[in-house]
Amino acid sequence: KVHVHEPLWHPGALRFIPIFRRHLPRALRIDDAIRAHLPSDEAWLYLKMAGVRPDCQGKGLGGLAIRAGLAEAERLGVRGVLETATPSNVGLYQRLGFVARSEWQVPGGGPRFWTMTHQGPQA
Repeated sequence: KVHVHEPLWHPGALRFIPIFRRHLPRALRIDDAIRAHLPSDEAWLYLKMAGVRPDCQGKGLGGLAIRAGLAEAERLGVRGVLETATPSNVGLYQRLGFVARSEWQVPGGGPRFWTMTHQGPQA
């Protein structure tokens, strides 16, 4: 199995302190919840933290970033997996070939997420 999922809390996670600051514990809880919903039964490449600045949205940059990740997943011979907490992104990812694998809520009143798997060459 090829699982290319890098948990948030590892030595490289220190780079997230300036981003999350006092919210880092909450980010870690969300990361734990996300990991609990990622596939455990197949090889996959996790497309983590794809985003576009608000003033640059609507120009196809998000799709471009996702397609680059999918190209890498295809090169590795695995599926692409991602999650979103933005309902409007579900349709975008579906148009890119993803299907919702699960819909869930972060425990303790956190946001609702969709874990999605790309239905690429392995489908």
